[in-house]
Amino acid sequence: MQPRSKMLLAAAGVLTVLLIVYIIATRPGPSDNELIAAQTETLRTAAERHSVSQVMSVVSAEYHDSMLSNTDQLNFFLRRVVGQAGPVTVQFDNPIVTIEGDTAISRGHLRAVSNQGGGVLTDQDVTLHWKRETGHKLLVFPTPVWRLTNAEYQAPGMGGE
Repeated sequence: MQPRSKMLLAAAGVLTVLLIVYIIATRPGPSDNELIAAQTETLRTAAERHSVSQVMSVVSAEYHDSMLSNTDQLNFFLRRVVGQAGPVTVQFDNPIVTIEGDTAISRGHLRAVSNQGGGVLTDQDVTLHWKRETGHKLLVFPTPVWRLTNAEYQAPGMGGE
């Protein structure tokens, strides 16, 4: 094969790869409801797996709630609680999502049950506040992601459970 043919073949290969990456990156993504549902499922499975890092991947840098004023406090709290918790089954049932521009609220019922003895750890309605932020697809292409900015819940040991 001649050097010029090799160069043309290599250029065609590079262009093909770039075209495939572009098509994948610009393909329409899931709806906002689907994105929020996927993030909610990530939170649920992370709680069952005791994966604080997975929970924190869904949390916005702007997170705060009535008990925690920032993500550092949330991370510390989760590591402390997760370190003491045994295996659990977590359900977040019937979430209703309301989207208004770049913010959303999902309301559902959270139930967590210990797999050791079946004790109910929490059984309450929870409201999750979301914000659309910019993430990256394929490490390069900007893509919308929904991240948790606030949660309304009854703290353990505060009654109502």
